[in-house]
Amino acid sequence: MLNRDVPRRLERNQRLHRALAEGQSRVQVNDGGGVAETLALPVESERISRFARRVIQGLHALHWGPIPQDAWVGAGQLAPAGVEFHHKLMHMGGIRLRGDIGAGLFSYAALRSFEPPFISAWWLRLFGGMILAGDPAMPEYGTRDLYGLVSRLPHPEMFPATGVDASNDPTAGPMLVTPPAPASPAR
Repeated sequence: MLNRDVPRRLERNQRLHRALAEGQSRVQVNDGGGVAETLALPVESERISRFARRVIQGLHALHWGPIPQDAWVGAGQLAPAGVEFHHKLMHMGGIRLRGDIGAGLFSYAALRSFEPPFISAWWLRLFGGMILAGDPAMPEYGTRDLYGLVSRLPHPEMFPATGVDASNDPTAGPMLVTPPAPASPAR
């Protein structure tokens, strides 16, 4: 799908094509089994966070109904301490769901509390696990996962990029996106 759709879209959007071509770089990634070189592309971290919030709102509506108007929705990358907290949250009691669209192209999991005020925690993985890194709020950290939280009270400290308005902040730079490593052929 990516091999088919991406070249067609870039053909129609020369400005995007130029920006990606000019911003791409080669990076080394330690993925547990050794260091590998891969391609990194620039992406604005606030756009990724906004996209994740919209996806969570849509999935919440699909599975559990619309999010109440007075609820707070946060999403994006978490710092390592936030990941640990989020994992604990995901292991609490509640209604669980898992989804996968496109055989790993987009995967998600969520947990919603049993009783009001409903709180839900979300985990999202895009494009089979591309690495998101270079967020100006966490320049030394990269992850394959995005996280989200729907609650009555705001928790912007969990999502550093969520609190940054990239349109007004000259220090808000691009996030590097590295595609997942190709699967090793079966022997």
